[in-house]
Amino acid sequence: MATYAIGDIHGQLGALRTLLIKLDPEKNRMVFLGDYVDRGPDSAGVLDLLVQVAQECPKCVFLRGNHEWMMTHARDDETQLKYWRESCGGDATLKSYPAPSLDAVPLAHWFFMDDTCQDMLETQKNIYVHGGVNPELPLREQSMYQLHWRRLHEAGPHISGKRVICGHTQQKSGMPVNMGHTVCIDTKDWLTAFNVNDNTFMQFSDIGQWRPPKPLPPVVPVPPPPVDAKATPTRMRLPQWVNDEELDAHDEAH
Repeated sequence: MATYAIGDIHGQLGALRTLLIKLDPEKNRMVFLGDYVDRGPDSAGVLDLLVQVAQECPKCVFLRGNHEWMMTHARDDETQLKYWRESCGGDATLKSYPAPSLDAVPLAHWFFMDDTCQDMLETQKNIYVHGGVNPELPLREQSMYQLHWRRLHEAGPHISGKRVICGHTQQKSGMPVNMGHTVCIDTKDWLTAFNVNDNTFMQFSDIGQWRPPKPLPPVVPVPPPPVDAKATPTRMRLPQWVNDEELDAHDEAH
């Protein structure tokens, strides 16, 4: 049995279906890194399928991405709802339901995002997370900002010595980034499945295409900050659990 980390899906139901056929979650362990919804054409279908996988394949683990956080918090905040719909792909998510409204989202989808999903997973050798971690803090002290929103250019070797496997920072090249201490598998239009046992990856497109296993790319230095690195989410859009002092320091640094 291999363990695969699965990158950001973003409503690409066709890619997810092909991945599950090729890799079979009943025979392999899968750690989904979050961002199942928004942008793509069928977020509702993706959540339907993941709910089914969660019920049938107890070995699979599902992490919560910042897009799940935004969608769930849009239920109770009109400002958040407007921002999510207009700026983060939420409109595409709502259009995938029978009616373009949060009221059309079934309870099973809310339960999946609220209760089935978790914020990180630590194993003997790896740390799985959607956004990233503060390399100088133990995992129990990581804020929700770090876990959901931290970008790849902020990555560094974690004090535990374990490798961090993340998504969130989209790689326009469509290829995973290997920094040695951190591997990022948010690869835009190609959904990436990273085999953490042999360090190979496969990729799947929303039209059913797939790429056979390849070795992880060579280790590269810290990538440059993305163009929108200064576009730090506002306090309104960040989880209420974020430590204010930490956020102030982050804002000053950016």
